[in-house]
Amino acid sequence: MTNTLTTAPIRIIGSAAADIARHVTTYVRPNRGWAEVQVMRDECRYGCKLYVRRRGCVLQYALIHSCTYGCPLGCDPATRVVPVSVAPAAENSDRRLDALGGRDNDRPAELADDQLDALLLAWRDEADSVPVAELVSTDAALAVIAGARDGSA
Repeated sequence: MTNTLTTAPIRIIGSAAADIARHVTTYVRPNRGWAEVQVMRDECRYGCKLYVRRRGCVLQYALIHSCTYGCPLGCDPATRVVPVSVAPAAENSDRRLDALGGRDNDRPAELADDQLDALLLAWRDEADSVPVAELVSTDAALAVIAGARDGSA
């Protein structure tokens, strides 16, 4: 999408999204209006910018085209604001899920550094520490269900 004018929704993933998310969580305060994040050179040849605003714990991103930069899309209210989604975890989700579901010795060090991953690992370890009781056979479970339908259980 180099040197274009974008009016379609934009999705930013991977390390670029992670950089944006890190910047936003550090510098953007709740209920303060739109805050400038970065210039979107690939999406707008006029150098229009990505903005974010925080509504409670929800972040809203938008590429806002501006007449100030000479962008024709910024002069039309229908094309001025382009929704943007930012998904920093998309590229690592499969690896992360595999690591969270693995055994203790399969645990990558970077998972322990992330607060959410550390919490999920602690929950998994707690659940794994309690032995699972003997399971009911399929036939016994079906008999209980049938008895409940008949009112005899």
